[in-house]
Amino acid sequence: MRHCLVRLDDIHPRMCHDRFDLYVSVLMKYGIKTVLAIIPDNVDEMINCDEYDDGFFKKMKELQTRYIH
Repeated sequence: MRHCLVRLDDIHPRMCHDRFDLYVSVLMKYGIKTVLAIIPDNVDEMINCDEYDDGFFKKMKELQTRYIH
């Protein structure tokens, strides 16, 4: 049996939320364990994509509770 672990880096409130949601749904569908590397206070404008998500940290806590490690 093979095991797989995926780490998603640069997770922050202004990331590309559509892509992130797609990645998470695929990983959950296949039961792939995932580690999220969250940037609580991103200051790098180069990796900002969307508007600030006020519910970001609540969503991350829900993912942690349900699935993500």
